[in-house]
Amino acid sequence: MEKPLSWVLIDRTCPEFQLNAWDFVFAIVAVIGVIFTCIQMGQFHKKKEEGGGLLGTLAACDFLVCFFYILTYFATSLIFHFRNNFFAEFRVHAQRSGKSVKVFYDTIMSFMIFCLIVERFLWTCSSRTRLTWNVFTDSKLKIKLTYVAMVYAFLSFFIGKFKPSDVPFCDIASRPLLLDIEALKIIQLYVVPGIDVLLCVAIQSSLSSPSFVFQKLDKEKSPSFRRK
Repeated sequence: MEKPLSWVLIDRTCPEFQLNAWDFVFAIVAVIGVIFTCIQMGQFHKKKEEGGGLLGTLAACDFLVCFFYILTYFATSLIFHFRNNFFAEFRVHAQRSGKSVKVFYDTIMSFMIFCLIVERFLWTCSSRTRLTWNVFTDSKLKIKLTYVAMVYAFLSFFIGKFKPSDVPFCDIASRPLLLDIEALKIIQLYVVPGIDVLLCVAIQSSLSSPSFVFQKLDKEKSPSFRRK
């Protein structure tokens, strides 16, 4: 039998969900962001101009950020403020699946940002370099790469089964429930987190690399460099 909700314990455990004026300000910004990003994605889909895919992907990233903020923080603050037991129970039951969805979302978001950075970076390089790494610039190859990323995201999604914490309304325990099969347990504890770390390092490296490339290009375009 599940324990009844204790709003006093919830108040002490997660005071960050207490409703204040800033919650409404951020919620209004998030709602405006959801509306405008939907309009932008529709326009980019209709026009299909060159570079529209990149802008559409950026708009989709902004839409997901705003949408998940409303669900994760503002809706929870409203439930906490009105002490609504029905929606609080619904949040408790949705916590486990919601955490898995967040893992899926974070994986897809990291992949999208990485591809955008690498693609923009390659357009600053020579045509030979772009042809070498055409998996990031060719539309057909990018679709195949997206399929691979989706398979990995689903793998992260299905093995990320988290257990409830002592106060499940606030959050769930960060350590996932371990799977019974030893091979899947190795994938759950080492393979998937290792790939996440490598992807984060690749994103940070990609962010620092373009500055070096731009400096090199500027040097090659300078008159002193050409005279040599």
